[in-house]
Amino acid sequence: MTHSQAMKFISYKKAVLPDLIVEDILKLIKDGQLVPGEKLPSERELATQMQVGRPTVRSALRALASMNVIDIRPGSGAYVSSLSAASLVEHLEFVYFLDPASISQLYEARRAIELAAIALAAERITDDELAEMESCLEKMALADAESRHSDAYALDRAFHKIIATASRNPLLAQFVNVVAELVSVEYRKKIMRMRGTVTTPTNDHQVILNALKQRDPEAAQAAMLVHLAHSEEGHRNLAANGGADT
Repeated sequence: MTHSQAMKFISYKKAVLPDLIVEDILKLIKDGQLVPGEKLPSERELATQMQVGRPTVRSALRALASMNVIDIRPGSGAYVSSLSAASLVEHLEFVYFLDPASISQLYEARRAIELAAIALAAERITDDELAEMESCLEKMALADAESRHSDAYALDRAFHKIIATASRNPLLAQFVNVVAELVSVEYRKKIMRMRGTVTTPTNDHQVILNALKQRDPEAAQAAMLVHLAHSEEGHRNLAANGGADT
């Protein structure tokens, strides 16, 4: 008998909505009774333990899969996913990409989190990290000039990740990375094509890097604030155009 088969799932005596089963499974994961990579019991076993119909269980599993909490593998079963921050927020990208109200919320969160991170980074960043950021900017400028948008995006993310790491606060760094994942790859690539609409990202990044080299928290925050304003402007312009390339 496997660990998950021996586990005690809640028994539902009456018909219930799938979201109650979702809550039950999420609680088991939160409590550590289900761990990443672990296989869940089959639909039949779950339905028997919970005393509900298989269609109800199936709906709950599909909901969990849409949240990237579980992976449903045809012919194999359902497994708890890696539960990485990136995968858990992936399904939110489309909402934040199109909804102007959500764009405001996204950038409010980015300002709150990234300004805190960069202030700490200005005091704690190492010379090696500064050199790595300098290298990112050089490569980003080349990728941008050659219209290698995917490469430019990856370097942009790497630049911001170094700042988050340099804060020396793992929890804050994780928050930065989670919020950053809400800005999809496609959005970032399209923004980089919108010349004349937003400031070239590399220019903003150079000002940020200069402030970090000076170990000046206030200047670093001011530079990041300008950068986020440019990013938000581009995001809104792209959303207004329906996400189409220009």
